Amino acid sequence: MTPTPRYLLIANELPLQREVLAGALHALRPAIPVRVVSPVELDATIASLRPWLVISNASSRIIHELVPAWIMLHPDVGGEATVGMRGTHQATTNPTFEELLGFIDQAWATVDE
Repeated sequence: MTPTPRYLLIANELPLQREVLAGALHALRPAIPVRVVSPVELDATIASLRPWLVISNASSRIIHELVPAWIMLHPDVGGEATVGMRGTHQATTNPTFEELLGFIDQAWATVDE
């Protein structure tokens, strides 16, 4: 049986944010497959395709149960973001794109573990 390919799923509320983030990741991390969905499609996509990493601005039970790594961007909470991996999480205020890339790289390094 062929293993399911791992990928990063982006589901921010604003379409422009989703597309810009996906484009930047594609340019800077071309080895990481990226998919983009609306937040309405998030839970169903997670349940059916099991992404390795989710970036969203909405949290849900299914993210915490089925996704090994995630980044929640909270623009309404002073630019706060919460990052989680394998049952642990940490809040950070006003993360830079470089910091988000660092977390993505760290999470992606564990894909084969």
